[in-house]
Amino acid sequence: MNKEKHVDQLIEHPQFQQWVKNPDSQSDKYWEEWMGDNPERVEAVDLAKKVLLSISFKEENMVEREVDVLWNKIKVGVQEPYPVHVKTSSNPLWWKYAAAITAILVCAFAYLVFIQNEKEENKTAVVYLEKTNQLGQKATIFLGDGTVIKLNSGSTLKYPKVFNNDERVVYLEGEAFFEVAKNPKKPFTVISGKIRTKVLGTSFNVRAYPEDNKVQVAVLSGKVGVKVPSKESLVLLPNESAIYNKSESEVKHAKVDMEKELAWKDNIIYFKNADFEEIRNVLERWYGVNFLLKKDVKIEYDFTGKFENRSLESVLEGISFSLDFQFEIDKDTVVIF
Repeated sequence: MNKEKHVDQLIEHPQFQQWVKNPDSQSDKYWEEWMGDNPERVEAVDLAKKVLLSISFKEENMVEREVDVLWNKIKVGVQEPYPVHVKTSSNPLWWKYAAAITAILVCAFAYLVFIQNEKEENKTAVVYLEKTNQLGQKATIFLGDGTVIKLNSGSTLKYPKVFNNDERVVYLEGEAFFEVAKNPKKPFTVISGKIRTKVLGTSFNVRAYPEDNKVQVAVLSGKVGVKVPSKESLVLLPNESAIYNKSESEVKHAKVDMEKELAWKDNIIYFKNADFEEIRNVLERWYGVNFLLKKDVKIEYDFTGKFENRSLESVLEGISFSLDFQFEIDKDTVVIF
């Protein structure tokens, strides 16, 4: 229940009206104890008292129509106050009463405007920003909370312009390395398709390209929680990874070589016992090219090697020598034969 409803209920409560009009030790004790048990309603009590004290009482009970009309006018922002039943008099105190009543109504109206603005802010849709790297591109993104994200090529990151009060959530397609600013009160969550990676403050890598059959989360520092569909959550420590196989709906928890996993963010291509399919995927994304294999080409060996700030031609020369194939680069197409 919101504050406005609390004020409404108090204004309409006969016992509350009586206490405001004719307080005594017994009613004072009752309402003081009530406010002690309901501290979140103290502000509503204060405002309800001000509204009631600004209106005259007829006989022993307040006129319900007066309360409704005045309160409704305050809520809709009518500036001219409801005519209060005060007898016209030459007594200068009358003007003081009138001024006090006007001030109270202005304060009440301002309070309700503030509450309404709070509601509108809470209803305001979250504004998202989106960063997409084309093949061959990389980028570094700085979030407002201090988190730094390195986004790999062929990847998209969607993130709020401003995080809400409860959590920090971003969406990833592709690969990114996260250095999350620590905030125990606002966990940081990366959603990659069906995989949710949740942390408080740590550094980790997520690889989740939609076209790949596997999603991998690898931890460099801190502790990371990974939620996999229909599985219990995994907790990963430094140098550990979770690899989710989409086609088999299975997840593997294992040690990982972080030097290999994070080499890309330092502009190093690192292959370790990689088959040609892995090599092809990495080089297509890295250099923004397409591979075309002749029908009679069969590459059955694995490859291990590093390439730092090397051209596509230089990389292919090293790999082709080891795997025994020839190549030709035609603009954005690599023909293997």
